[in-house]
Amino acid sequence: MNLYHHLFETAHEALLILQDGLVVDINAMALTLLGGTRESWCGQALPHDERVIQAKIEAALAGEAAEFSCSCHRSDDGQTIYVQLTFQRLESTEGTFIRVSIQQETLNEIFYRHLMEEALVGVYILQDNRFVYVNPKLLEIFGYAPEDVDTLKLADIVLAEDLPLVIESVKKRYSSEAKNLGYTFRARRKDGTILELEVKSAKAMYHGRAAVIGTIVDITEQRQLAQQALVASERRARQVQTSTEIAQRIAMAPALEQLFRQVVNLVQERFGYTSVSLYALSGDKLVMQEAAPLLNQVETVDLADETSVIAQAARTGRSVLSSDTVDDISHSLDGWLDSISRLSQIKAEIAVPIHLDNEVWGVLDVQNEEAHSLSEEDELLLIGLSGQVASAITSTHLLEEANVFRQFAEASGQGFGMSTLDNNIVYFNPTAARVLGIADPKDVYGQPAVNFYHAEMRHAYEYEFLPAVLMDGQWSGETKLQAVDGRIIPVLENLFLIRDERGQPYYFANVFTDITERKQIETEMANRLRELTTLQRLMTQEGWQAIQSEREQGYLFDPQETPSEFKNPQDLESAGTITVPMTVRGEMVGTLGVYDDPTQPLSPEDHDLLQSISVQVAEALENARLLEQVQKRAIELETVAQVSTAVSTILEPQKLLQTVVDLTKSSFGLYHAHIYLFNEADQTLDLAAGAGEVGQQMVATGWRISMERTQSVVAQAAKTRQGKLVNDVRATPNFLPNPLLPNTRAEMAVPLLLGEDKVLGVLDVQSEQVNRFTEDDLRIQGTLAAQVAVALQNANLLARTQAALLEAQAIQRRYTLQSWEDYRHRHTAHEFSESKSSEVLEPSELSALHVPLKVRGETIGLVGLEELSEAGHWTEEESAFVQVIAERVAQTAENLRLFDETQQRAAREARANEIGKKIRAAQSLEEAMQIAIKEVGLSLKAPRTVVQLGLK
Repeated sequence: MNLYHHLFETAHEALLILQDGLVVDINAMALTLLGGTRESWCGQALPHDERVIQAKIEAALAGEAAEFSCSCHRSDDGQTIYVQLTFQRLESTEGTFIRVSIQQETLNEIFYRHLMEEALVGVYILQDNRFVYVNPKLLEIFGYAPEDVDTLKLADIVLAEDLPLVIESVKKRYSSEAKNLGYTFRARRKDGTILELEVKSAKAMYHGRAAVIGTIVDITEQRQLAQQALVASERRARQVQTSTEIAQRIAMAPALEQLFRQVVNLVQERFGYTSVSLYALSGDKLVMQEAAPLLNQVETVDLADETSVIAQAARTGRSVLSSDTVDDISHSLDGWLDSISRLSQIKAEIAVPIHLDNEVWGVLDVQNEEAHSLSEEDELLLIGLSGQVASAITSTHLLEEANVFRQFAEASGQGFGMSTLDNNIVYFNPTAARVLGIADPKDVYGQPAVNFYHAEMRHAYEYEFLPAVLMDGQWSGETKLQAVDGRIIPVLENLFLIRDERGQPYYFANVFTDITERKQIETEMANRLRELTTLQRLMTQEGWQAIQSEREQGYLFDPQETPSEFKNPQDLESAGTITVPMTVRGEMVGTLGVYDDPTQPLSPEDHDLLQSISVQVAEALENARLLEQVQKRAIELETVAQVSTAVSTILEPQKLLQTVVDLTKSSFGLYHAHIYLFNEADQTLDLAAGAGEVGQQMVATGWRISMERTQSVVAQAAKTRQGKLVNDVRATPNFLPNPLLPNTRAEMAVPLLLGEDKVLGVLDVQSEQVNRFTEDDLRIQGTLAAQVAVALQNANLLARTQAALLEAQAIQRRYTLQSWEDYRHRHTAHEFSESKSSEVLEPSELSALHVPLKVRGETIGLVGLEELSEAGHWTEEESAFVQVIAERVAQTAENLRLFDETQQRAAREARANEIGKKIRAAQSLEEAMQIAIKEVGLSLKAPRTVVQLGLK
């Protein structure tokens, strides 16, 4: 006994001994796990559901496997732990005991157990054809209590007819013959209710032995509802098919009389009613429009007739079902005596009102000879049919009134169609027919419009587009139509309502445009987008290559130390390291690895977690890289904006160019920058501005580059009209170094372009660093070059404009002066001063004031004033006043001169027109010449006028 107790105490598992349900002994491992002392445990029952504990003890005493999992609280600190208890029978000389082994569950086991306990489907573990675990949901499905699980077997719940199927499926799962096993079977609840269940299962290991774990879903109600829905759907489908066929037929009626005739004949023929009649409300009477079979006389029903089913339906606006009319024949027999024998045979009747514009238009009436042969289902069917009749009546009215509209629609280049509110086609214009491949549009009238939509669009058309039209009045978007030959036609569609004069919906209208060509263009654009995506991947790859070339290879993290950098990639490939790639847009940008401790190897779930984390790390790193790149570009673009702002206010070309190169060099931290201007005459690029003292020296020496100098980056940029960059000029063949710029290592040249073709020059920048420039730098400098080109062109235009303006002003002054000279010669001298001087005359001895008369800067006269006394003098205010008067006199004189010239010119033109008119009226050449010399001589007062014909 001492040896046994020593082994019990030193065991590497937590153990306790039960007798009669109470603890009689507990070892040190159990006390460490559960807390407390041996004295506090002995004589106590296990702290769990007494019924469950007793069931496990009884199972162990019977030699069966007995185990279960539960949670408990440590005696010392109250901490909740999750344990698995295994019960085993133990015989000794002192009696029968129960040995209980306690194993603490891991976090993963707790997590998955919690998932199973809270699952909304039944979860089970089957071992040796017995349930060793079921979750609360499965107990709820079968109606058992937790203590019933230990004795629950497959045969207890599976119907005998399906038991072989279930057993065979379990065997297949044990043998791994089926990878994904799912099936249905019938089961019996504890209360005897038959269930239909769906099961999915998999092979698993449970406590070191093979088991089957699975889920069970109760699909009993689902199957019952599906069967009921199928029966109802089949019956309704037959009725709808017949009703649809009738609707299609009556929708093609060209006139109301034919419409009424088709309605009654088709309803009687297809549904087998004894008689069918159609009435229209006229005042206080219901007048029969058509009947089947045809009657000899037209019947009328008084709207106030309380005994008439037809009148009642019209008055109330609701359908009326009379399943037995033997005791109450609800018909007016005035003028219809020949039908009494037939009416006496009517035993059932339904009258359904027909509504137009929310008002009763008439009544559709059906009758049968057998009582109770008409049901509510017939009533519902006729109610639906009455709506289609109303739509057909409305359609016929509208079609009769829409002739002008049809002519407009048929001439439209867009597809146009109309359908009734129950979606039957009433009109297609020629364009719609042509797009859909329909030979004659009338062939499809009455057919559902949904038939011409592609299969994938039909549900959306019926349950999204049309409801949106009814609610909002309009819907537009891209859809797909299907031609009669099966072609899929992408269209831009506009669905809207056509309303009557009261604003009530009448038709659905559809205007569509074939966008096949546009879709082809979009496809091409999508292909280009894929190309751009590929390019983006390449850019991502290049970006990360640049990052890796500039920075350390990675970081190493140890929980006992701070993160440290490492440069040796083999560190991640050493033995015991698990690695996963980090990828961005399909490109690998790095590796994430963890050291796998052999004593605690990573589980499959840990591998999945590592893979998931690698994706997030890659995305975070890419976002950080892009942020750095964007920030760098933002700074560069801001610099471009600052340079552009600085030069935009400079209007002198040379100063503008010098400012650009100086700011570009300093703002972008470059070795040198200069601008060449294109000399079209010499086909050279002449240096116009250079940064710093070196640039000014190069400009002073007349530095230029020939356009044919192919080894020059500047000439290449100008000739190709594209930016060029060389990131290692010394490695470039035929590179021609500039002796004034000996430290150049990288060079980039960007053309100054106006539009796409006109080259103004080239912006050339240089750096002392190899690989200084990138494609992004090329784009940045290209933006700057474009703005410089516009500013330079504006400055050049301003200079030319100012020169032209000065020249025009000089010409105008000369013209003004000459005009006034000519004007003076044509007028008497007393009207003007005799002096022609443009200078202000010296004041006379009598204090004279002389103010010149000026027009456009030229002196045309003089205003002179003298004081009457020698003591007098002119004040500043008087001088200013005279100056204002002189300006107005000069302007008035100029206006009068111009008016005089205009009148003289108009007189000459009138005289010339008069002479021309007389010459054109001449009947011969001689007469024309005589008129010409006579009129010219008279007009010019010439003593002699000659005209002579001749060729030289």
